[in-house]
Amino acid sequence: MDNTTCIVDIARYFIAFCADESCGLCAPCRLGTVQLEEILNRITGGKGTLEDLDKLESLGEVVQQTSLCGLGQTAPNPVMSTLRHFRDEYLAHVVDKTCPAGVCTALLPVEVTVGKEK
Repeated sequence: MDNTTCIVDIARYFIAFCADESCGLCAPCRLGTVQLEEILNRITGGKGTLEDLDKLESLGEVVQQTSLCGLGQTAPNPVMSTLRHFRDEYLAHVVDKTCPAGVCTALLPVEVTVGKEK
Protein backbone atom coordinates (compact mmCIF):
# COMPACT_ATOMS: atom_id res chain seq x y z
CA MET A 1 0.00 0.00 0.00
CA ASP A 2 1.17 3.51 -0.79
CA ASN A 3 -0.24 7.00 -1.26
CA THR A 4 -2.50 5.72 -4.06
CA THR A 5 -4.34 3.47 -1.59
CA CYS A 6 -7.34 4.91 0.20
CA ILE A 7 -7.25 3.70 3.78
CA VAL A 8 -10.95 4.41 4.29
CA ASP A 9 -11.81 2.33 1.22
CA ILE A 10 -9.58 -0.50 2.48
CA ALA A 11 -11.43 -0.51 5.82
CA ARG A 12 -14.73 -0.53 3.90
CA TYR A 13 -13.56 -3.48 1.80
CA PHE A 14 -12.61 -5.58 4.84
CA ILE A 15 -15.77 -4.81 6.81
CA ALA A 16 -17.89 -5.65 3.73
CA PHE A 17 -16.13 -9.02 3.56
CA CYS A 18 -16.82 -9.68 7.25
CA ALA A 19 -20.46 -8.63 6.88
CA ASP A 20 -20.83 -11.14 4.02
CA GLU A 21 -19.11 -13.89 6.00
CA SER A 22 -21.11 -13.44 9.21
CA CYS A 23 -23.06 -16.58 10.07
CA GLY A 24 -25.82 -14.42 11.54
CA LEU A 25 -26.15 -16.23 14.87
CA CYS A 26 -25.33 -13.26 17.07
CA ALA A 27 -26.81 -9.82 16.60
CA PRO A 28 -23.63 -7.80 17.28
CA CYS A 29 -21.85 -9.38 14.33
CA ARG A 30 -24.89 -9.78 12.07
CA LEU A 31 -26.12 -6.22 12.53
CA GLY A 32 -22.98 -4.41 13.65
CA THR A 33 -20.85 -5.29 10.64
CA VAL A 34 -23.63 -4.17 8.30
CA GLN A 35 -23.95 -0.87 10.17
CA LEU A 36 -20.19 -0.34 10.05
CA GLU A 37 -20.27 -1.02 6.30
CA GLU A 38 -23.13 1.47 5.80
CA ILE A 39 -21.23 4.19 7.65
CA LEU A 40 -18.06 3.55 5.64
CA ASN A 41 -20.08 3.58 2.41
CA ARG A 42 -21.51 6.94 3.45
CA ILE A 43 -18.01 8.30 4.14
CA THR A 44 -16.50 7.04 0.87
CA GLY A 45 -19.61 8.29 -0.92
CA GLY A 46 -19.02 11.85 0.24
CA LYS A 47 -21.90 11.96 2.71
CA GLY A 48 -20.01 11.24 5.94
CA THR A 49 -20.09 13.43 9.03
CA LEU A 50 -17.85 13.86 12.05
CA GLU A 51 -20.56 12.07 14.04
CA ASP A 52 -20.00 9.04 11.79
CA LEU A 53 -16.42 8.78 13.02
CA ASP A 54 -17.63 8.62 16.60
CA LYS A 55 -20.25 6.04 15.62
CA LEU A 56 -17.58 3.89 13.94
CA GLU A 57 -15.49 3.85 17.10
CA SER A 58 -18.30 3.15 19.53
CA LEU A 59 -20.01 0.57 17.32
CA GLY A 60 -16.68 -1.12 16.61
CA GLU A 61 -16.00 -1.50 20.32
CA VAL A 62 -19.47 -2.96 20.94
CA VAL A 63 -19.09 -5.48 18.12
CA GLN A 64 -15.62 -6.50 19.38
CA GLN A 65 -16.76 -6.95 22.97
CA THR A 66 -20.12 -8.64 22.44
CA SER A 67 -19.74 -10.91 19.41
CA LEU A 68 -19.69 -14.63 20.14
CA CYS A 69 -17.08 -15.79 17.64
CA GLY A 70 -13.67 -14.73 16.41
CA LEU A 71 -15.03 -13.26 13.18
CA GLY A 72 -17.25 -10.77 14.98
CA GLN A 73 -14.62 -10.03 17.61
CA THR A 74 -12.00 -9.14 14.99
CA ALA A 75 -14.20 -7.72 12.19
CA PRO A 76 -13.93 -4.10 13.42
CA ASN A 77 -10.13 -4.27 13.75
CA PRO A 78 -9.35 -2.71 10.33
CA VAL A 79 -11.78 0.12 11.04
CA MET A 80 -10.49 0.73 14.56
CA SER A 81 -6.85 0.52 13.50
CA THR A 82 -7.22 2.84 10.51
CA LEU A 83 -9.17 5.35 12.61
CA ARG A 84 -6.36 5.33 15.16
CA HIS A 85 -3.44 5.57 12.73
CA PHE A 86 -4.93 7.37 9.71
CA ARG A 87 -7.59 9.62 11.20
CA ASP A 88 -6.42 12.45 8.93
CA GLU A 89 -7.62 10.48 5.90
CA TYR A 90 -11.05 10.00 7.47
CA LEU A 91 -11.16 13.73 8.23
CA ALA A 92 -10.24 14.55 4.63
CA HIS A 93 -13.20 12.45 3.47
CA VAL A 94 -15.63 13.91 6.01
CA VAL A 95 -14.54 17.52 6.44
CA ASP A 96 -12.78 18.39 3.18
CA LYS A 97 -14.89 16.04 1.03
CA THR A 98 -11.77 14.79 -0.74
CA CYS A 99 -10.04 11.44 -1.05
CA PRO A 100 -6.28 12.02 -0.71
CA ALA A 101 -5.56 8.89 -2.75
CA GLY A 102 -8.06 9.81 -5.47
CA VAL A 103 -9.85 6.46 -5.14
CA CYS A 104 -13.32 7.38 -3.87
CA THR A 105 -15.04 8.51 -7.05
CA ALA A 106 -17.79 10.43 -5.25
CA LEU A 107 -15.10 12.69 -3.80
CA LEU A 108 -13.17 13.37 -6.99
CA PRO A 109 -13.32 16.91 -8.35
CA VAL A 110 -15.55 17.39 -11.36
CA GLU A 111 -14.00 19.32 -14.20
CA VAL A 112 -16.07 20.70 -17.02
CA THR A 113 -14.42 22.18 -20.07
CA VAL A 114 -16.30 24.06 -22.71
CA GLY A 115 -14.82 24.31 -26.13
CA LYS A 116 -15.20 23.53 -29.77
CA GLU A 117 -15.51 19.94 -30.84
CA LYS A 118 -13.20 18.83 -33.60
